[in-house]
Amino acid sequence: MGSALDSRTVIVSGADTGYFSMLMNLLRSIECAEGLGHPTIAVFDLGLEQVERELLEARGVHLLTPMGHFGVSIEGARPVVPGLLVRPFLEDYLPDFDRFIWLDADAWVQRADSLLRLNDGAARVGLSLVHEREQTYVWPLELRGWVAKHSIMGYGVAGGLRMLVRPMLNAGVYAIARGAPHAELWRRRFARAIGRTSRVVPHDQFSLNAAIWLDHPETDILDPHHNWICNRSLPRWNEKLQMFCVPTAPYRPLGIVHLAGHLKTGPVELRTTTGQRRRMILRMDPEALLTT
Repeated sequence: MGSALDSRTVIVSGADTGYFSMLMNLLRSIECAEGLGHPTIAVFDLGLEQVERELLEARGVHLLTPMGHFGVSIEGARPVVPGLLVRPFLEDYLPDFDRFIWLDADAWVQRADSLLRLNDGAARVGLSLVHEREQTYVWPLELRGWVAKHSIMGYGVAGGLRMLVRPMLNAGVYAIARGAPHAELWRRRFARAIGRTSRVVPHDQFSLNAAIWLDHPETDILDPHHNWICNRSLPRWNEKLQMFCVPTAPYRPLGIVHLAGHLKTGPVELRTTTGQRRRMILRMDPEALLTT
């Protein structure tokens, strides 16, 4: 595994003003993660205020303007729409880089090794990302039905059923290399799904799953601790390490903490690795931790 991210790798995210505080949490986590070096960071402006843009530029962040893709107009669209459409096109927006690590703004880096693993996987086979088949993740019946509906609507009965027996792969954290076949396969599947359903959401992720599970390009698929989806399973807190961990022994520290769903703001009650209870905010800033 590489010792740092080199100058040919760029970390990419996107945010509007509602996600700005989470984006800043992500940027601080990258700056504090030991072993990354000083990576280049680019952010898609999905509706930031001028003062927010100025703050990002002062930190050396490259601001990007999203375009419409697949014939979808982004004029007047919710910020999520351009934020999802750009994902298979990162190499077009950033021509000076060879590898692109996408991190959703509601994710943050606790350990540098996860980003290094993603980057190395992209360099080796073209795409690296994380699966969601974890023993403690909760998949309510309603969510299972939603996944089944969109899998079949977007990719047909045969394709959808083939996708449903494979682990869901999360599109909120991934690394992809310039020229990787996955990008073109993803674009084709995304375009077809939009044509079939007239929907962008949730086909950014579903089309990426279709490209991998139905088209079978070699892909580096990592375990969930590299991108922990907190609304599926709350982590545990290790007081000694001051880190969030997998909730089962031996309590492996999480690499990337992903605040999906309803956990983006506010405190939650966690167990520590020694069995105590703590009320905490699932962000990197120690000053945000709340004790009972």
